[in-house]
Amino acid sequence: MMSSLTLQPRSLTTEALWLLFATVQAGFVPVQINNDQPIVKGRKITAFSNAEEDAIQLSSSMPFMLETKLKEQGGQFTAAPLWEKHVVVG
Repeated sequence: MMSSLTLQPRSLTTEALWLLFATVQAGFVPVQINNDQPIVKGRKITAFSNAEEDAIQLSSSMPFMLETKLKEQGGQFTAAPLWEKHVVVG
């Protein structure tokens, strides 16, 4: 079980630019800010989709499905068609 990490730096709670690739977003899953809220809550975010993990038959090897987890934490997840470039601006 992952433990949570609580951060309160101003740069994480204001409108900051985050540039992330592929599955780096998984590192945000245990991170919380302010009143123990997930850092992705209410933010636009993208990553490998469940469909992409399924397409390469890695879903069963993952500790969690990243798209699902980000949505569960309140992230506004969007995805492009399989393997297409996708940029989210929020």
